[in-house]
Amino acid sequence: MTTKKFLLRCLVIFIVWLAAIMVAVLLYGTEIKRVAAQEDTFVIRYYLSPVVDQFADNPDIDRESWVSKVKLYLSGEEGHSSAQLPNPWKMWTLSEVNASEATHNAIQADPEILLVPLWDSTDVGTRTYLPLTATVSQIDATYRAQIVTYLEARGIPTGWIQGFHTIGRVFRYITQILRTVDRMQENFPEYDLATQLSAIPAQQRSKVEQWMRNHGIDTSDITLAWTVRQVLQRIVDQYPWQPYFKFGGSLL
Repeated sequence: MTTKKFLLRCLVIFIVWLAAIMVAVLLYGTEIKRVAAQEDTFVIRYYLSPVVDQFADNPDIDRESWVSKVKLYLSGEEGHSSAQLPNPWKMWTLSEVNASEATHNAIQADPEILLVPLWDSTDVGTRTYLPLTATVSQIDATYRAQIVTYLEARGIPTGWIQGFHTIGRVFRYITQILRTVDRMQENFPEYDLATQLSAIPAQQRSKVEQWMRNHGIDTSDITLAWTVRQVLQRIVDQYPWQPYFKFGGSLL
C-alpha cells in the first residue's frame, strides 16, 4: 500500500470516528434535555399508603416483597421513597412520590391511599403544596385537622405537635414510630392510642417493656394505667435515634 493510500484510509477512519462521536454527543444531549424536561413536569407529594405484597401469589417471597401501594402506579423515571422498609406488622407507610400530575391524580383516585394535605389554603386555584421546611402553622387549619385525624387513626400520637414545628419534624416523628415497628415487629403494641397497658396481654406487655429496657429506655415509672400513647412517646423521646433519616430527597 502506498503512503498516499495509507494516509487516505487513515483520514477516512478518522472522519468516521469523529462523526460517530458527534452523533453520540448529540444523542446524549438530546436525552439529557428530554429527562430534564420530564423532571420539570414532576412534582413531589406525600401519601399515607397501605402496604401491599407485590408477590401475593408467592408465599415464599421474603419481607422485601412488601411495598407501599403507591409504587404500583409509578413508571419510567418516576420514583418514591418510604419512611421505612414496608412490612406486614403495620399495614401502612408514609411515602414521598416524585411523579407527573397524571400519576398523582391516579394515586389520589385510589380510595385506600391518602394524600397528606400540606396545602396553605383551601382555595384550589391559588393554594401551594408546602415543603418539609415549612412550619405546621403554615398549613391551612382545615388540612391540619385532617392530618391529625389521619395520624391518630393510624396510631401516631399528635398531642406534642406545635405550630412552630416543621413538617419535616412531624415526618421524622412518624418515621420514628414506623421504625419502632420495624424493630419490635410482632411485639409492637398495635392498639388504639388510648388503650391502657392493663388491656394488653401480659406476655406481649412484658416483651415490650423488656425491649425498652434493652435499648436504655426508662420503664421504672410505667404502670398498668399507662396508655399506648404514653409508651410510644417515651420510646420516641428516649430511644438512641440516629441524627438524621434519609427520606426521598430530604434528611429528617
